[in-house]
Amino acid sequence: MAGASPVATTAQPTPVEETPSPSSAATTDPTSDPTPDDRDRIQFRSPSSNIGCALSSAGARCDVRARDWTPPAKPGDCRQAWGRGLQVDARGARVVCAGDVVQGGAALEYGRTQRKGRFACTSSEAGMRCTGPGGHGFELARAAYRVF
Repeated sequence: MAGASPVATTAQPTPVEETPSPSSAATTDPTSDPTPDDRDRIQFRSPSSNIGCALSSAGARCDVRARDWTPPAKPGDCRQAWGRGLQVDARGARVVCAGDVVQGGAALEYGRTQRKGRFACTSSEAGMRCTGPGGHGFELARAAYRVF
């Protein structure tokens, strides 16, 4: 599978410096895998609203509004905003190259988990943790991120 995101996200292209609009229309990230059926996608956010996530049976993606960390060097083939978020799908976890931002949805209260198929995201005061098959996943917070 190649070409689009495991999750649909908001269409408003947003440079890293800007705050995204939660009311923007949905679209997909052209750099990742497509969601087999977009109707199974759910969007949610951290209680602080700093992290927005989209989850489907094809994967999870979370973007952060404000961050204190620096992403790795932008790859030459990334022609969109780099390092605004992380995603996990059947291929593993990675930093996102996208021209859109995931925001909106209901708050996923600290200590709660959302699941779709083999993917799950758990909200905590430390940030958001999303996992998929094979033990791959990520942790995302204002202070730091980790891909595993």
